[in-house]
Amino acid sequence: MTQCANQGYRRRGLILAMLAVATVLTAVALAPPPAVAQAVAADEGRTLARATLVATTGTKVRLDRLAQSSRAVILSLTFLGCRGVCPTSDLIMLNLEDRLASVPRADVELVTLSVDPFNDTAYALARRAREIGSTARRHWLTGAPADVFTVLDALGVNFGATEDHPGAFFIITDAGRRIERVDGAPDPTHLLTRAESRR
Repeated sequence: MTQCANQGYRRRGLILAMLAVATVLTAVALAPPPAVAQAVAADEGRTLARATLVATTGTKVRLDRLAQSSRAVILSLTFLGCRGVCPTSDLIMLNLEDRLASVPRADVELVTLSVDPFNDTAYALARRAREIGSTARRHWLTGAPADVFTVLDALGVNFGATEDHPGAFFIITDAGRRIERVDGAPDPTHLLTRAESRR
């Protein structure tokens, strides 16, 4: 293994450790009780909006089509100025990236959607992804405010100030026709189990 590769692994390990510390420091104040964190609300009638989002590569992405081309999508929310629930969500998503990297053809897509399209450009999200060691296994998405808020409305996400956005994950299955919301900071195993149970 090359020296650059070793440095990359050490850097990723340091980032994961820092995120873990941030998670511990905020857990008492921000995380809901375990029972709430594991609660799942299924909405069979809700469907994904046909809005066009933008990936960190500049590629246009429609979440509904992504859901149709995969068996499950696990989606988290973020914004770059977040000091609350986002570090915890990022740690969970990084864990999922590592788990799915060991499964060559895992038909589960990972998505992180910015709730602040006014400030979070595709370039800024790409830089954030690099900083925390996120891989190409995850789609970081933003877009025009109207399109992002259309998608959030379709997911049933409502909040006032950006910093008040919910700490929630969404498991999208059945070609986008079934959306389950998991609040709090669930175990990554729980998210994968829910996603796989709907295949």
